[in-house]
Amino acid sequence: MSLLVHSPCKINLVLNILGRRPDGFHELETLMLPVPLFDELSFSEGASGIQVTCSDPSLAVDESNLVFKAARAFYTHAGLAPSIRIHLEKRIPMAAGLGGGSGDAASTLLALNQLHGGPVHTAQLQEL
Repeated sequence: MSLLVHSPCKINLVLNILGRRPDGFHELETLMLPVPLFDELSFSEGASGIQVTCSDPSLAVDESNLVFKAARAFYTHAGLAPSIRIHLEKRIPMAAGLGGGSGDAASTLLALNQLHGGPVHTAQLQEL
């Protein structure tokens, strides 16, 4: 079991904050433009648990990492025991407003769902 995915980035041309949702996040209206740059995530079967590594040593790979959080949310929601290694080849600059971290988290959810045969509906993945 292994999978390699590209997580694209984007730039916001317009970003309007419409208000705060009950969950503390903001409701947004945006116009985005894709940028021809991506992070690369590789998924492979691992020992028990979730192991995240990264090409950029300055990026935390512990439970505070968005890829780790997405993987944990997926396995919890799917009711599966995790045994996955995820390597993040970081190409999108961090904290540059290009959506690298959130894109990596979304790509992680989609990839894990694909690897495990689609146990989580797309609408549920969006909620995670």
